[in-house]
Amino acid sequence: FKNINDMCGHEFGDKVLTTISRLLLYMAADKGSVFRFGGDEFVILYPHKNESEIGSFSKEIKNQVSKIKKIDSIEVRLSLSIGAATYSECESIIKIIDIADKRMYNEKDLNRKKGI
Repeated sequence: FKNINDMCGHEFGDKVLTTISRLLLYMAADKGSVFRFGGDEFVILYPHKNESEIGSFSKEIKNQVSKIKKIDSIEVRLSLSIGAATYSECESIIKIIDIADKRMYNEKDLNRKKGI
């Protein structure tokens, strides 16, 4: 995301965030609630789902984001990193977010190594 802001400016970066947030809101409409956590990070509370369903939903989000090719007639190549955690892993919402955050950063590191 830093590259988008650096190359195209913060105003365009805000448009990218708005585009992604609208997509997440649409995709999660009947599944859960979407919140902007800070910067370019979002949290989706996806209640009563198992790890398999969460994995499928995560893949579909990535697939849909990758289909975004232009924003305001500017060509873009978007990807994202997702970290997921379930309530069964711990009982504290703070801990769940911490686990998901660490997993997201692990995925970001893997994507950087792959050149994504």
